[in-house]
Amino acid sequence: MSTEETTDPAREVRAERVVQRVREIYELGREALQHLEKNPEDWHALTGFAAERKIGIDTVRKAKRFAEHYTKEETNEFCELRNCFEQPLNWTHAVQLTRVKNRKLRNQLLLRTARQGWTQTELGLAIMQTGRRRACGGRKLKRPETDLALLEQFAAITEEWNRRYKQVWSVDAPLNAPKEEVNTRELKKTPAKALRAIKRAREAVATMREASKNAEAQLLRLERQLRRGRPQ
Repeated sequence: MSTEETTDPAREVRAERVVQRVREIYELGREALQHLEKNPEDWHALTGFAAERKIGIDTVRKAKRFAEHYTKEETNEFCELRNCFEQPLNWTHAVQLTRVKNRKLRNQLLLRTARQGWTQTELGLAIMQTGRRRACGGRKLKRPETDLALLEQFAAITEEWNRRYKQVWSVDAPLNAPKEEVNTRELKKTPAKALRAIKRAREAVATMREASKNAEAQLLRLERQLRRGRPQ
C-alpha cells in the first residue's frame, strides 16, 4: 500500500492548523513586544493591545513569553517537530517550555515531549520533576482572571487526573494488582527512592482526598445558588 493511500487528509488538515496557530501566536507575541517598546512607560499598554485585537490578555501574555524565548529559526524548528503520533506540538507546549531557563534542559524536555507524546499537563509535571524549580523560574500559581475560567481550569485538570489514572496509572502494576500479587522486584532495585515516592504519593493522596471533599461541597453549594437564581 502506498504512502498516499494511507495518508489521512483530515489528520493532515488538523496538523496544518496546529502549525498555523503556533506561527500566529508567535507573531502575536512579536507584535506585543514591539508595542511595549513603543510604550515603555505605559503599564496598561499590553491590556490595550489585547483589547484592540479582541484577544484575552492571558493569551497575549503567553504569546509574549513565546516570542521572548524563541527566535524565528527556533519557532520554525518547533513547527517541523512531530511527536510519536506524527502530529506537531501545540503552541501551549512552547509556552510551557519557556519556564525552563536552561536552554539545554529545555531542548531535552522538548525532544522528550515529542518522543513520548506528552500533553501540556504532562510536560508541566516533567518540568516540576526535574527538581530545578529555581533554574526553571518556577512562579507562584496565578488565579484565572474570571470565576468561569477558574471553574473550567478546575474541571480540565481534574478530568486530566482521572484520565491518567484510568488509562495509565491503574492499567499496570503496582497500582492495580491485588496485595498478594504485587511484584516489588523492580522497586527493590532502588528501595530508598521507591519509599520516598510512596511517601510523597500517600501524602498527596491524603491532601487531595480532603481537598476533593471540600471542593465537592463547595461546587454543590454553588450549583444550588445558581439554580435558585436562574430565570425560569
